[in-house]
This record gives sequence, structure tokens and C-alpha cells, in this order.
Amino acid sequence: MYWTSQSLKESKSKNMSYIYVFLTILLNVISQLILKWQALKFGPIPTQKDQILPYFCVIALNPWMWLGFMFTCIGAVCWILAMTRLSLNVAYPYMGLCFVLIMFTSRYFFNDSLSWLRILGLGLIVLGIFVASKG
Repeated sequence: MYWTSQSLKESKSKNMSYIYVFLTILLNVISQLILKWQALKFGPIPTQKDQILPYFCVIALNPWMWLGFMFTCIGAVCWILAMTRLSLNVAYPYMGLCFVLIMFTSRYFFNDSLSWLRILGLGLIVLGIFVASKG
């Protein structure tokens, strides 16, 4: 098989699309970890009405929260770039990797529980991603 300059461009373009998908996943996971970390610092939403606005003002002024939101926005841009080259039904199954990465990273960073049943569910998600990517 001979590679033409056009087929090489298409191959590079498709590879870039998958890089954008995986950047979206990575940025989404990092964003969620940052937001959870900061949410734990703030504690639950106050029940007294006069404390709710100050609570959200402190959150709104927190630079870590802004960083988490920034990662979410950059991830959205990466997703849009991927969508210019891939069909949604090809790219979207990979977003299931967010579940897998969040489960393990939240276990590591926040000591969240990770039962064998959850691990089995994650295995099914990975199997589903594999099957969907081959279809």
C-alpha cells in the first residue's frame, strides 16, 4: 500500500482527534479532583439563609475553583476540536474512561471506597469501550 500525502494528512488528523479526546478525559478528571478537593475544604452548604451567600462568595473567589473550571473549559475546547474530525458515536464511548480514572484517583486522593463490585463495574465499562470502539 502506498501512502499519499492526502492519506497521511487524514491519518494525522484522525490521530490528533484521538489526542483531543484523551486530553478532554484528562482535563475532566483533573477538574473533578480539584473541585472535590476544594468542596471538602468548604464543607456542606450552610442551612442558615444568611450564611449561604457568603459561603458561595468564598467559593467564587477561590483560585483553585477557578483552575478547576478552567480545566473544564479547556477540556470542552478539546472536545469540540475532536468533534470536528470524529463522529460522536466513535468518540463518546471513550468518555467512559472518566468513570474508571475518577474511581481510582478518588480512591487514591480521597480514600473513597472501591469495592470489588465497583471494580467489576469498571471492568464492564472498559469492556464496553473496547467493544464500542471496534464497532
